[in-house]
Amino acid sequence: MCSFDSALEWRFCETKYPNLSRKVREYYYWDDLEPICIAQYLVKEIKKFGHKKVHLVSWGLDFDLFHPDEPLKPKGDKVRILVEGHNMGEVKDRDGLAWKAIDYVGRDNVEVWGLSSQPAQYEFDEFYQLPPQDMLRRIYSSCDVLIKASRFEGKPAPPFEAMACGCAVVAALNQGHDDLIYGKNCLLSQYSELKLNRNLKKLVEDDSLRRELIANGLEYVKKHFQWSTKIDALEKIFQEAVDG
Repeated sequence: MCSFDSALEWRFCETKYPNLSRKVREYYYWDDLEPICIAQYLVKEIKKFGHKKVHLVSWGLDFDLFHPDEPLKPKGDKVRILVEGHNMGEVKDRDGLAWKAIDYVGRDNVEVWGLSSQPAQYEFDEFYQLPPQDMLRRIYSSCDVLIKASRFEGKPAPPFEAMACGCAVVAALNQGHDDLIYGKNCLLSQYSELKLNRNLKKLVEDDSLRRELIANGLEYVKKHFQWSTKIDALEKIFQEAVDG
């Protein structure tokens, strides 16, 4: 039996969610279960239950959907920042670090767009709630920097979608940051106000660094996020399970 697992980190928290945590652990105790995880830390968590086989297979990107495109609005003199996500719930940007980082840089010094599944929580210059998927690339392509702050994620898609569309990335994540490499394809820190502030300021002020991260990000996702390799990996796991 196979199980595909994503964004389960909060369900393993015994101190805050003891009843749910117990049920999750009972579920994963099945001897014949072979969990498939999208992030390395989820593999480590589930291996604690004694499973001999825990697979790591991430998702891929559809490069017909995600690629540099015409901006929705022409860029001006100010760096345009895209804030993705919200501060609702325990696992997301509960402390509002993304907006605090923008205040640190200086709200009047940048243009700020928002993208979220929830209604706007701040005063954005432009905001999109649940836009159609074929519009996402034009939103990413309209912005210079994506800021992603979240306490926990399975493996967040927006940073890599943004890279594929030619947008630099700054992120603050405690977990779920596989494939985010500081100084290579992004500026990454733990979920820390001070570190995120400094990283965003550095990226806003350094045009050369932004261009370098954009170029590296495009190259990285093209190399590591092809769907064909992910499908091959899944098919191999399923075939091995069928063969017994």
